[in-house]
Amino acid sequence: MRALSFFRRKRNTILLALIIAAALSGAVVFSADRIATFAWKNYRAARVALFFVRNDAELASDIGRYYFGLGGYDTELAKRAYGRAIAIEQKIILGHYELSRLYFVEGDHTRALREINTEIRLNPENVRALYVRGLIYGSIGDSEKAAEDFHRFTEWAPTEWAGYNDLSWALVKAGRYHEAGDAIRRALLIAPGAETNPWLWNSLGVAELNAGNGGGAIMSFTNAQTFAAELTEADWRASYPGNDPKDAGSGLHSFRASIDENLRRAEAMPGE
Repeated sequence: MRALSFFRRKRNTILLALIIAAALSGAVVFSADRIATFAWKNYRAARVALFFVRNDAELASDIGRYYFGLGGYDTELAKRAYGRAIAIEQKIILGHYELSRLYFVEGDHTRALREINTEIRLNPENVRALYVRGLIYGSIGDSEKAAEDFHRFTEWAPTEWAGYNDLSWALVKAGRYHEAGDAIRRALLIAPGAETNPWLWNSLGVAELNAGNGGGAIMSFTNAQTFAAELTEADWRASYPGNDPKDAGSGLHSFRASIDENLRRAEAMPGE
């Protein structure tokens, strides 16, 4: 069976090469975009498709989506695909947005900020771009701007827990501890599943710890610890779709260890 599979792959590769060679020589009347579509739809030959695609921005975006969350994980190929998409159609929805996310996960905050600002300028209806920009601002130390973007995002998506979680993160970084706690308490009231969400409980604990409420922090971290123990790697991947799936195990382990350390710090507070 392995030998048969090998020969099928080899046959398909040769067939694809022959079709492309024929098209280039003029023996087959194929437009470049038709070659690109054929190469991608039939062979998942992303590099061949991106070499030929000329006018089909959606095809380039499809390749980007595949390699950044829907299939394989290859940030370089995904960046190339989205770059091709916006070169064809500058305003294509999510083009600059996804490029920003790609640069962000790679730690290139300058390019990430430039791309997300372009997305907001070209496609202001994409309010999710504010969430991404908030992450970038928070990561480069501009906590007030981050909090402003997250606040605007939670107004647009009031039942999504992640917006409140990162709003609280930004507010803690800005030293606004009571407001950070209030953001999480609002999420616990209106976000579906919030009462068993370990990220929210951990964030509430961090806000309370910084505000000097040791008892409240202990309760929050204990809840976070309980619910984090129930998380699976699939849960982690779903919560961090832009991260490399192979890092899910280590990310989950680090999160649980962080909660444990936070709880120890709360229990060590004077009077606790």
